[in-house]
Amino acid sequence: MESADYLENKEALKQDLRDEYASFFDNFESERYLPDVQFIDPVTSFTGFDNYKKNLDMLGGRSALGNILFKDAGIILHDIEEPGPFRLRTRWTLTVCFKALPWQPVPRFTGISEYTIDDEARVIKQVDYWDSINLVKGQYQAVSALDGVRDFVGQVLPSPAGAATGGLLLRRAKDYEVRREEGGEVVALREFDETPSKEAVLSNSAALMESLALDGLEAAGEPEASSPGSRMQGQVSVKLTKHDWMTA
Repeated sequence: MESADYLENKEALKQDLRDEYASFFDNFESERYLPDVQFIDPVTSFTGFDNYKKNLDMLGGRSALGNILFKDAGIILHDIEEPGPFRLRTRWTLTVCFKALPWQPVPRFTGISEYTIDDEARVIKQVDYWDSINLVKGQYQAVSALDGVRDFVGQVLPSPAGAATGGLLLRRAKDYEVRREEGGEVVALREFDETPSKEAVLSNSAALMESLALDGLEAAGEPEASSPGSRMQGQVSVKLTKHDWMTA
């Protein structure tokens, strides 16, 4: 049975996580983490709170190396869930400008962080998963660090294909995106690099619906064709039934 102290500390941890995300971890509460906390994400892993903070300071452009590589890092917290005893899960969208390149690309990542906590609600372990590479048929699975590197590099290299930009990005999956539009509607989109013929629209609509079903998302209608602004590219979209993490 969870003690009153544990429940109080857990709620305090959740609030601290909200504050940390809002400041991109500049406002870090070290007492909420064990000194030997473990951190794992698709491209790196390490142990120790000090190493944890150094990594975030680099990504946030607050270290010497980070100031050379990155700027304008931000993370939007969509939800904090409790998937089980002594566990928390956050859902988020991360963007950061890679300013080391002349065209200053802005990679985007969405995903979850799985926190394991002790009986004092201190973080023992944090494992990050990216929707773009770890989400497989609705489940998050570990992948090779090379997959993470490829995903990052693919976003910083020049590309003629522009991703959809309207609304708030909620999920950047392998072959579709989920966005919340200004009016509050949640939409899934799939882009394809071919002339948007009737056959291409039908095949990509079917592929989008299949991906959504495998990932546990429910369409609230039929896919529609739309244009991303190029005669050689197509896009299909469909409204989604909302989940809690889509509306926070």
